[in-house]
Amino acid sequence: MRFRSPLRYAAAALVLIALSSSSRALDPEAPGVFVRIVDVGAGHCAIVKVTKDNGWTDYMLFDAGTSPPRGRIAFEEVQRIFHQHDVIQLFVLSHTDSDHIAAVPRICDEYEIRRFLRTGFVRTEAKIPDAWKNAVKAVEKEASDNGAQDINQKVSGDAHGATYAIGDATVTLLSGFGEPPSGWDVSGESKERNSVSIVVRLDFAGRSVLFTGDAVGRKDGASPSAAAIATERYLLEHASQRPLAADVLIAAHHGADNGSSSAFIEAVHPEYVIFPAGAKHGHPRTKTVNRFKKVDSVRELFRTDLGDNKDELTQWSWGRRSFGDKAGDDHVDIHISPNGGIEVEYANPSSHRRPYHVTH
Repeated sequence: MRFRSPLRYAAAALVLIALSSSSRALDPEAPGVFVRIVDVGAGHCAIVKVTKDNGWTDYMLFDAGTSPPRGRIAFEEVQRIFHQHDVIQLFVLSHTDSDHIAAVPRICDEYEIRRFLRTGFVRTEAKIPDAWKNAVKAVEKEASDNGAQDINQKVSGDAHGATYAIGDATVTLLSGFGEPPSGWDVSGESKERNSVSIVVRLDFAGRSVLFTGDAVGRKDGASPSAAAIATERYLLEHASQRPLAADVLIAAHHGADNGSSSAFIEAVHPEYVIFPAGAKHGHPRTKTVNRFKKVDSVRELFRTDLGDNKDELTQWSWGRRSFGDKAGDDHVDIHISPNGGIEVEYANPSSHRRPYHVTH
């Protein structure tokens, strides 16, 4: 029998103790605001739960994205965190891409929705995705049959700066259009529907989380210091009326290079950044991550695709391993307590699921 030094076991025990003492799962039932950025693969879904001291809860969804079939993982996580028969106060559909709306019909079948907020962008390509058609039908049915308010930015949307109460939290509409305003430097329907993405900021107890959808802020391949364009330029131009600063930033377009301009990152000045990515499109891009690393406020970076090893020439290398990432195992949670304390952690923290600590 090979002799194993007791020092080796002692060292391993110390590592486990260090991990368990510095990393813990956050409680969705705790008073305050709980947000789960769901690992749906190459898509996006954010679940927001606001709990008062007496246990009363209010809910919001920002997108209900992919992982086929029909947004299964997004739907299952909603069921896991929401109580049965709960009412969703606000359901934001950031834009019309399938990877952000796949589970909308299933959620509408299961829950009462009080208010939808969507761009209303009309897709005109030759083969219109079923996910978009089905989501629109579900929203319209919920409005006609159950009285849900359908805030369609293309038809008669709310003014930017409008606020919505989710329990004791406030959600502010910062951007969102039915079609790109004239003068925006975007071309092609894909970029157009990304650029009109709804952007909202959630505020609670002096803390903020910024949700950006697939907002556009750069030309792919532009220099790191290039001026912001489209959505991000608009947000920066109106930051004096509708501030952008947030403690947590859900990075635009999964960490693609055409979002997260340097000027925009500086204006948001986040401490935590979450990339809702997946093993498909090579997100987040190394160039994008490097722009975040240069901002002195940024302390920790998270990605929902830990383990992905696709697109090695362009994708951020941290967290990649020797196999492609599966969806559903790398959710990222945020908790804001009633006294303003904030924590961000993987839902299943481990030696593998640890945030990337930025050094300046």
